[in-house]
Amino acid sequence: MDNDGIPEIVAVDEDGNVTVYENTGDNSYTSVWQNDTSNIVGNTPYMQSVCVCDLDDNGRREIVTGDDMGNVLIFEWNGISGSDNYILVAQHDFGYSKVYDLCCADIDGDGEQELGIAYDSSAYLYNFSSGWAWPWNQEFSDNVGSTVYSVLCGCDLNNNGSKEFIFGYDSYDKVSIYESTAPDTYVLRFDKQVGSQNGYPWAMDCCDMDGNGYQELFIGDDMGQLIVLTNNASAPEISVL
Repeated sequence: MDNDGIPEIVAVDEDGNVTVYENTGDNSYTSVWQNDTSNIVGNTPYMQSVCVCDLDDNGRREIVTGDDMGNVLIFEWNGISGSDNYILVAQHDFGYSKVYDLCCADIDGDGEQELGIAYDSSAYLYNFSSGWAWPWNQEFSDNVGSTVYSVLCGCDLNNNGSKEFIFGYDSYDKVSIYESTAPDTYVLRFDKQVGSQNGYPWAMDCCDMDGNGYQELFIGDDMGQLIVLTNNASAPEISVL
């Protein structure tokens, strides 16, 4: 993240810390930066989520964190080559509930990354395209009436060139897929319970594991299930494998 050619791992913990570890050799990582976010938000937040983005498209990546008190914090690298220093540039208090998950990607193809947020019973997309002031511009929101546990930005499950914003919520692993059809425009394509047990969808990812040219959607829940959704030319409706 600091452009020194050495990869880092970013981690958060239950004591409110966000920490950057840098590779220092074979299987070795050293803490090079840490922030105790309780000094920013007060109390001691239990960190729930983290992602790494370039939301303002300036070539300097940001660390974005979410906690159990509704805070989203954005720390940006200071831009000094070799420096492991990240500065708080923006924060938002959504209210006293958990920010379960975060993601970022340019979903709508406008050249600017969106920040996806799973907070309480809502899924949000924000952009920060209006310059130095870091305004929180809301592009999308959906209050589904039950806890949103996971969000995923930038998949293209049907391989049509239009990316999707996906989130998991409710019991039996309910999944909603919104496809971007134009800048700041999202259309619901799929909204179903896909689990066979009373599980909650805590984690998601997408990739083309079988090499058939179509991404699969992988969902992991708190019952230990791994659910795979696929969409391809011979089966245009997403199905459970």
